[in-house]
Amino acid sequence: MPPEAELLQCLQLSKSILRVLLFIFCFITISACTQLIKPNIFEPSWMVYDKQEKQVSFELVAAWNAKNNGYNFNGYFQDDVTIKVPSGWSVSMTLINLDANAPHSVLVSEPYTDDIPEELTGEFAVLSRAYTETLYANERGSMKFKAKAGEYWLFCGVKGHGINGMWVKFKADKNIKLPLIEIKKELIDIRR
Repeated sequence: MPPEAELLQCLQLSKSILRVLLFIFCFITISACTQLIKPNIFEPSWMVYDKQEKQVSFELVAAWNAKNNGYNFNGYFQDDVTIKVPSGWSVSMTLINLDANAPHSVLVSEPYTDDIPEELTGEFAVLSRAYTETLYANERGSMKFKAKAGEYWLFCGVKGHGINGMWVKFKADKNIKLPLIEIKKELIDIRR
């Protein structure tokens, strides 16, 4: 084979290799970007469920860390996280208050768009029995309710807490089979 033909064959082979490498690079880049856009979905240690019985239990800790001045549940506040359960499941939530400086509570409220209330008591829970009493340092309280399809907030009803961001999203969804936790943004110092 003449040297020119060998050179031409090498160039064509090199172009093919470059195309393959470019394709791999683009695929990896697109995959990485897609991973950054997708929410982080996981099953945390503070969630336990029984698929057969259609029951799920959550352990929420008020003031898990110093984020949002301690106005958080398991380190999450506002729309950092969405807790999702299949509609119709029995939900049990235990709230533990680690805050030595302030009382806390939790109730299932409507998702507010503009006028977030200053304070809410159990009578404002949108699902039957979906609230705890106000808890002080190292106290715990529980609530049990049936998940009715819809979008809600888990809201600290103590005066000034919910309005200052001590709430997270809660959704009862007829399209999911198992409970899950969805983090909107990548967070550190949170309870997994």
